[in-house]
Amino acid sequence: DPRRQAVAERWRRWLARRVPWVMVCQRNLSFGEEPSESSSVFSSPAILSACIRERLPADLQDLPFQVDVARHIHRPHTVGATAGMNFYLDSSAGKLRPLTMHALYRKLPISHSIARVYAHDRQHESRFAAILDEISGSPGEDDATNM
Repeated sequence: DPRRQAVAERWRRWLARRVPWVMVCQRNLSFGEEPSESSSVFSSPAILSACIRERLPADLQDLPFQVDVARHIHRPHTVGATAGMNFYLDSSAGKLRPLTMHALYRKLPISHSIARVYAHDRQHESRFAAILDEISGSPGEDDATNM
């Protein structure tokens, strides 16, 4: 069966780690209520991809690359089935309080995203990293005191 043979060949390439895409850069992002994730270029892989492509030089405009934006939402800010059902004991006051009102949870970002760029090789990874830093506002280097 030619179809099964084609699938088997793709699996052989995959298991041998001969994959057509490699991750060339990644940035971790946190969003609060302002600015929100939904109002940023990181709200959609298509929007982020277009922003990256428009910053590529003219000779690289046709360079194939893929973008993935993985999201994580912290529970305290959700309004789903568990909203209003999580509490903690404030032992100093002897009261139960909603967990979302706890000071530690008030300061958490509403969502985290991981933006990743994939290309066929690493030839232009520094260019993609610089573009992602420009778009995200990332300084690119860690704080000097964070050893």
